[in-house]
Amino acid sequence: MLTATRALAAVTMGPKGTLSAAVLALAVSVTTATYNHAWGTQQVYTNFLAILVVSVASVMTSRAIATRRSIELDQVRRIAVAAQEVILRPVPAQLGPVRRPACVWRLRPEHRSAVICTRPFRPGTASG
Repeated sequence: MLTATRALAAVTMGPKGTLSAAVLALAVSVTTATYNHAWGTQQVYTNFLAILVVSVASVMTSRAIATRRSIELDQVRRIAVAAQEVILRPVPAQLGPVRRPACVWRLRPEHRSAVICTRPFRPGTASG
């Protein structure tokens, strides 16, 4: 049960959650060894070694998964920015009697919303 917990944590909880599960497994193992007066036996040290090996592998897997998800998210964001630039053409300065606003919201390449001001804001005009 303790081995499966760390392996599942690697897939679902990220590196910090996986490390927390490993510390919990170690605490349970120490408590069990103390309660059963099993210190000094080969079974306790084998159990600690198994906890260490599975925990290290789980944390490494968790970090790899987190890195892969981050790379995929960055790729999706780059695609979204490119699609927005293709689909959302610049607004014309004037379309009949209607004038565009002084500032428009657009997604910038650094993945944050930003305001692009095309001319100063003037209260009382069509854009202000």
